[in-house]
Amino acid sequence: MIVVFDTNIWKANLYLRSEVAAAVNFFLIKKSAKVGLPEVVRLEVERHLREDIKKSRSQIISGHDKLLAYFGKLHEVKLPTVAEIDELIARYFDETGFDIIEIPFSYKAAKSSFLRVINKERPSGKKQEFKDCVLWENCKTLANKHNVILVTDDGGFFEEDNSARRLATSLSLEAEKCRYGLSVLPSLSDLLRDIEQPITINDQALEEAINIHLGVDIDGLLDRAGFYRSDARFETTFYATEDSNVLYVEFAAEFNCEDATGEGRTDATLRLKGNGSYSDANNSFSNLKATELSIPYVTREGEQEGKSHYYLYAEGAAFGHRTVTHVVRKKLSK
Repeated sequence: MIVVFDTNIWKANLYLRSEVAAAVNFFLIKKSAKVGLPEVVRLEVERHLREDIKKSRSQIISGHDKLLAYFGKLHEVKLPTVAEIDELIARYFDETGFDIIEIPFSYKAAKSSFLRVINKERPSGKKQEFKDCVLWENCKTLANKHNVILVTDDGGFFEEDNSARRLATSLSLEAEKCRYGLSVLPSLSDLLRDIEQPITINDQALEEAINIHLGVDIDGLLDRAGFYRSDARFETTFYATEDSNVLYVEFAAEFNCEDATGEGRTDATLRLKGNGSYSDANNSFSNLKATELSIPYVTREGEQEGKSHYYLYAEGAAFGHRTVTHVVRKKLSK
């Protein structure tokens, strides 16, 4: 399967650095799908990205100048230079995390697109969108070798120029002539709904990881409280991240516990909450941290008691201006 994103989809989703884009990338990798990048889209995205970065930089400079006038003295703001912006754009598509197939601009696609424009055929229509016509021709060519999904919210591809409607009839008839499937979706969210699937894990792998990373804390609490643990139950919630190969995971575990003191305490459960990272490719957990650890129980006299620990992880100390990192957390379906 090959997925092609129109320029408007790149722009609307932080140039595919958004939370939804991260989730889409994760599931495309699971499906061994690739992203088609027509040259007409690449060139247009590069232009818009450069303009948006420069606009953001200008807004920050303007805002900083106003604040400087108010306060009289401020720390200097360090912003990307023109050279750094150019370097970013030059390597941008290589660093998206998507498995990209370049689709060069061709004379054949150009000629077919020009004819669409002068004949006012979709997706050109009233606006004479040459680029959209080239994009459609590229997708049809791909669809003779692979199943293709085009993601665009450009009205020219849809009935009544409305992306909320179905694919335009004339384009649908053309798509049917392709050897493989060619479909059009209006947003990344629609694509995600089509390709998302539950994340299934091996509870034993999670339990082993908990024992490795958190076993000392768990056993310490059990010893102090006078209990030993037995069978366990687990719940997990996964999030796509800025790293397409790694998921962020929040987990909860409950271990049935038995009184080791002979004091007749009952209904004891060791409850653990935490988070960490998960590699779907390796079915392995890493960097597990506890946020809550407790053992509620009932005394022989019928009173509810328990022992609890809560954990707070602070960021490392920094001197001067701290460097921050773009972090993505997109909750995935169960």
